[in-house]
Amino acid sequence: MRTTPRYEGPVAVLETTAARLEIVRASHAGDVLPGEPVPASSYLAAMTVLVDDTDDARKTVESGGTVTQSAGDGFFVSARDAYGAGLFFMRG
Repeated sequence: MRTTPRYEGPVAVLETTAARLEIVRASHAGDVLPGEPVPASSYLAAMTVLVDDTDDARKTVESGGTVTQSAGDGFFVSARDAYGAGLFFMRG
């Protein structure tokens, strides 16, 4: 990945045309993902899923009994409910 990191608060961002990677120290995980578990000093905390319609995606996720939280222009599923890594759903 040939890119220079930029910083958004405690988040180091590496971005290319095809991907975006956000790196956060475990000591700052609570600032970025409040209330989420921090199971290790290095782990995949969350990922983003791009969808055509966030409202439809949210209805589908919630219809299975999974709790969601609003997040920006999309929604978030806790790592507790997603079996290990939080999931952001955004339009893309």
